Amino acid sequence: LISSTGSDRATAIAPPLGLLSIPTIAAAATSPALSNVDRFPTFMRTIPSDDGVAKAICNFWGNNLELLDAAVIYVADPF
Repeated sequence: LISSTGSDRATAIAPPLGLLSIPTIAAAATSPALSNVDRFPTFMRTIPSDDGVAKAICNFWGNNLELLDAAVIYVADPF
């Protein structure tokens, strides 16, 4: 199943499809929770998770912009 759904819908549809061994590919799902292969064994994405993006941004800030400090606004929800 290929869809353009975000993380909320992918989190809902991936487990039942995984039980049926049906691969799910989501184009807009960035939740790091979807990287759990035990819970989402057949889920794949076409874009990196939010964790991957955050690491890349921090590396860019440090390596390219030579920034030593940053302020971070954090939201503790899966989406």
